[in-house]
Amino acid sequence: MATALTIAQLLELHPFPAEHANKKRIERLWVFDLPGTPAMLWPFISDTSRMNRALGTAQMTFVEKNGLRHGSSKAGGLQHEWVEVPWNWVSEQWLTSTRIYERGFMRVMYAIHRLEPTPEGTRLYLYFGAVPRNALWSAAIRLGFPSLEKSYRKILPALAAQLDRLRPDILQLPPPELEEGSLSRLRAVREQLIAEKLPTNCVDALVDWVRTGDEADLHRIQIRERARVWKVPELELLRTALHATRAGMLDLPRRP
Repeated sequence: MATALTIAQLLELHPFPAEHANKKRIERLWVFDLPGTPAMLWPFISDTSRMNRALGTAQMTFVEKNGLRHGSSKAGGLQHEWVEVPWNWVSEQWLTSTRIYERGFMRVMYAIHRLEPTPEGTRLYLYFGAVPRNALWSAAIRLGFPSLEKSYRKILPALAAQLDRLRPDILQLPPPELEEGSLSRLRAVREQLIAEKLPTNCVDALVDWVRTGDEADLHRIQIRERARVWKVPELELLRTALHATRAGMLDLPRRP
């Protein structure tokens, strides 16, 4: 197998943002040789929201302000706020992201995720380059990297071992424990939908999904994907979902 790229070689392919390239930074590069092709791994590696949750990173929230995407989180006892620069990527090959911090340990964080095919599967490069705000926060960043690396070394092999699944277990949350009031409302909605002559298989699949599904999936239900997984007619499932919005079980997304 070919020798892995160095940080310098990786940055030749994906340069650090020019306006920050001359600033002193803390860098880490982790290389993983995984089974599975880049095409198989890409949907999970690029799903950074679900990956970050599995890694145990602090929960992030985002809002749009004046055409910019602003993020915030609380980590290490400190509030962090940043502007999320639009990402660059080539599907199944690489993605890069830049965050410009207004508050927190860092001034800039630049990340590279690169996937290269190998005879055995895929070589995954994970690079993080952080420009610290000061010497104190520089120490905090250095202390944080080992735990992040440890989490990746636990999660990525488990992920690669379950690429035949729609959602690998390592990226899923256990089903929530709903209170009796919520379960009662779900039962009432099911009875209402059945009374409206909607297909029982579609109703039961949708109600069970709402009861047990991962919040990351339920936030925006993909009807086409669900119809394929549940082996039900797409139009019938769409009709059931629209009735479920009238019953108060689902919400239609609002246009900005």
